[in-house]
Amino acid sequence: MNGTAGVLEAAEPVVPAPRWDSSSPSRRGVLDLLREHAERRTHETALVFAQEQGDHAELTWAQLQRLVHAHAAHIAAGGAAPGDTVVVLSSSVAEQVLGFLGAIAAGCVPTIVSYPSSKQSADAFEAMLRPVLVHSRARLLLHGASFAPHVGGLAALTTLRPFAAAAERPPPLAAVARRTDAPLFLQFSSGTTGARKAVAVSERMLMNQAASYAAAIGLRTDDKVVSWLPLYHDMGLVAALLIPLCHGVTGIHLSPFDWLTRPEMLFELIERHRATLLWLPNFAYELCAQRIDARCAARLGTLRGIVNCSEPVRPQAHERFLDAFGALGVRAEMLQTCYAMAETTFAVTQSSFGRPASVDRVDRDVFLAQGRAVPAAAGAAPGQTLAMVSSGRPIEGAQVRIAGAAGERRVGEIEVHSDSMFGGYLFNADGADTLGADGWLRTGDLGYVAGGELYVTGRSKDLIIRRGHNIDPTDIEEVVAQVEGCKGGRVVAFGIDDPGRGTQDVVVMAERAGPEVDAQSLRCAIRERLLTAMNETPGDVLVCEPNTLRKSTSGKLSRSGNRQLYLE
Repeated sequence: MNGTAGVLEAAEPVVPAPRWDSSSPSRRGVLDLLREHAERRTHETALVFAQEQGDHAELTWAQLQRLVHAHAAHIAAGGAAPGDTVVVLSSSVAEQVLGFLGAIAAGCVPTIVSYPSSKQSADAFEAMLRPVLVHSRARLLLHGASFAPHVGGLAALTTLRPFAAAAERPPPLAAVARRTDAPLFLQFSSGTTGARKAVAVSERMLMNQAASYAAAIGLRTDDKVVSWLPLYHDMGLVAALLIPLCHGVTGIHLSPFDWLTRPEMLFELIERHRATLLWLPNFAYELCAQRIDARCAARLGTLRGIVNCSEPVRPQAHERFLDAFGALGVRAEMLQTCYAMAETTFAVTQSSFGRPASVDRVDRDVFLAQGRAVPAAAGAAPGQTLAMVSSGRPIEGAQVRIAGAAGERRVGEIEVHSDSMFGGYLFNADGADTLGADGWLRTGDLGYVAGGELYVTGRSKDLIIRRGHNIDPTDIEEVVAQVEGCKGGRVVAFGIDDPGRGTQDVVVMAERAGPEVDAQSLRCAIRERLLTAMNETPGDVLVCEPNTLRKSTSGKLSRSGNRQLYLE
């Protein structure tokens, strides 16, 4: 561990990433970089918008800049003034991108929000959207025509023109002055209710993140990024769209719904465009391994990085992905990891490209009872160990420490500080407690440091404490997910207070794969597997029908949301 005692810092870079200098007249922001790409690489492909059905749309750098300016003029004509918050609501990835960048070009502060599914009523969606509009103090909501019924009860609306309708040459766009630390765009923390908090990302934060993260992964101008990730989440917006855009890297995007409908489309795009970089949350590794036929013709050998981010990383997910797709060209050194959050724009740490992410096998009993990550003894049985996957080292400009930890391998709350970090939640006084007096962010995540690398073990607020014994719900979910009859990736575990015994009970909710699966038999199988694998006996096991469990806005199963569902 280098730097100040107890603080994990970035290794000395071979070539230091340029930092944002607010005093320099030559400092460049995202629009400056877009203009440079349009001038120097006029006819090269900037973005590809793929569709499950229909033609794919490609934009050159010059076309992208022209359309961004057209959308900026459209937004200004709709009544938005510089500094106003503009909310973008569309199921079209192209409309999301152009509306977002157009709002920035108009001097506004955009935020992309999740759009309603076919099963969500207009009233339910409006109830979810209204707090976002209030918390962001939005002045304008740009929405696709198909969502008019969902926003009919909201004021100050305009309709984003269809992607192909902004083809006329726009008038010259006057540069809009923006303070260095003024909000450039808003990201919202993940959640299932209006309690989500707004994170304001400034130009300084974005440029520092873009420089540091590009250096951490060795980003090259000939890289190609492919993504199905939602743009209302920092992994999709920053890692897969904005950082590549800043560095002139081509991005290939498809909608999350198209990917879920036909996951193999992702592999087809990788082969077709010879993509090199891909970011996935942990559940997507499992979904791909379960739903994509390994005999498909797509070749994946052009990839140099498949980055696992946004959820606790499980080694089993990497192992199953590698086993499933090794014949297609996936290699162990491609499987990378990252620790990231909206509050730091995106990444805090990143594993080292070119070698597999480190796996630390620790003594299970000591870890759970004492909160220490002691290396497991040689020859220890699988049931006596826990395998932890490293999230890598801090990127340049970032620091990590474990609260209250004296030395390495002590589990505690992860605290971070970086030059791409926010100064507190926007329009929300409750968020002030997240930052300590010294300016460090208390993440609410648990982890430890070993060998100069960060290992994330779970969420402190999700931890189940039963008779003084700490239980990570992710471990339970991993075990239950392997029970035959469970629907892949549709298991959630959480704790319920038992006042009579002064402790917590474990509750497991699992969706059955289909009507042919007997609920009582599956319930018994889950109990038996947990007893055998973890020596745990849950207080309740609830077998649910497919698509019952609630997700957060980032598409992950929500423990708090499903706990609420269980208690209703």
